[in-house]
Amino acid sequence: MVSVLKLSVILQFVTGVLPLLFLVIYKKKLRVEFVILLLASAITTLILLITASFGIKNWFFFNFYNAIYLTCMTIFYFLLLRSSPLRKYVLILSFLCGAVLIYDLTYFDLINLTLPALFFSSTTFTVFYFINNLGKKSKSQSSKAYFIINTSICMYSSFSFFMSFEVHTMMLNNYWMIHNFLESFSKLVIAFAVLKLPNKSEDLNPKSITLT
Repeated sequence: MVSVLKLSVILQFVTGVLPLLFLVIYKKKLRVEFVILLLASAITTLILLITASFGIKNWFFFNFYNAIYLTCMTIFYFLLLRSSPLRKYVLILSFLCGAVLIYDLTYFDLINLTLPALFFSSTTFTVFYFINNLGKKSKSQSSKAYFIINTSICMYSSFSFFMSFEVHTMMLNNYWMIHNFLESFSKLVIAFAVLKLPNKSEDLNPKSITLT
C-alpha cells in the first residue's frame, strides 16, 4: 500500500508538471529561468521518487536542486526588479545564501542551514517584488500573472521557512508531507497563473520562451 508521504511526493510531481504542460498546450510565454526551475523541480522530484523506491540515498540530487533553485530565483527576481534599487539586495542575499549552502555541504552534507536560508531568501525576494509594485496599477496579463506567481512563492516559502527548522523531526515522523502538500498547492496556483500569461510578447521582461 502506498504511504501518504509517497502520495504527497507523487502529487508534487504531478502538480509540478502542470505548469509546463500548460506552457506547451496553450503556447504561453514565461521567463526562461523560471521554466528551468520548474523543469528542475519536476525532474528532481521524479528522481527522488525512483531513488527512494530502491533505498538509494538521494542527498546529492536534493542539494544539486537547491543550487539550481537559488540560481534561478536570483536571476528571476533580479530581472523582474530591473528598475528597482532593491535588485542589488537580491544579489547580496543570494551570495549569503550561496555561502550557507557551500558551508552546509562542506561540514554537514545535510540541510541543517540550507533550507532555512533558501526559504528566507525566496520569501524576502517576494517581499521586494511586492514593495516594488506598491501603487502600480498595471492591467497587462503578464503583470497579473507574475503577481500571482509571486504570491504563490511567498506563501510557500514563508510557511516552509518555519517548517525547515524542524525538517529532520518532520521527516522522521513523516510530517514533511505537509510541506509536500503545500508545495503542490503552490504549483497549482502557478499553473493557474501560466494560463493568465499572454500568447504574444507582453511579458514584464522580453526574455521569455514558449514551449512548443
